Amino acid sequence: MTDNFDLDDLTTDAMKKPEVVVDTRKTPTSFHGDPAARLAVAQQRIREHRFTEPGSYQAFLGAVYYNDFAGPDTSEHWWDVLHAIAGLIRVPKHFQMGLVSYDRMTGEGIGVGDGGSRIRVPIAELRAAITARITELGLSEHLLWEYISETHTVAEDNAFYSLPFEDRIKRFRAEESADVA
Repeated sequence: MTDNFDLDDLTTDAMKKPEVVVDTRKTPTSFHGDPAARLAVAQQRIREHRFTEPGSYQAFLGAVYYNDFAGPDTSEHWWDVLHAIAGLIRVPKHFQMGLVSYDRMTGEGIGVGDGGSRIRVPIAELRAAITARITELGLSEHLLWEYISETHTVAEDNAFYSLPFEDRIKRFRAEESADVA
């Protein structure tokens, strides 16, 4: 046995970054029917999903993470989903950046605005901004929600989010998607 070794020798195939090919036109096969029905199914899947893996942030928060204290779809879980969508489709900056917490009782995101001032963003305002951005970009709402409701590996997410913005959002345009449910 030798004490001398080369660090390159320690690199295993498992340690190398996997190459993942992302089909930006992929439509989940579990969604069928008209767009309104597909949107309802995707949103219900999100409402019913529970993070229970040991060590996950959401599991640590417990059941209250999923409670709608300020009306339907106002849980912190729902806020996080909307926040993810806002980032994915690049809703104007104050909706996706600088929001540091969520007040479950009022249904408002709390963040830091320009000059360090505190801002409060009601969840309804975030929803409206997302809807406006979906319309502005010509996206199909059900395709976007279907994507968010699906589980993705870290490698798949890394590959998808490394694509240029325009290539990523093509997946959510009905005329460009392989929407063959």
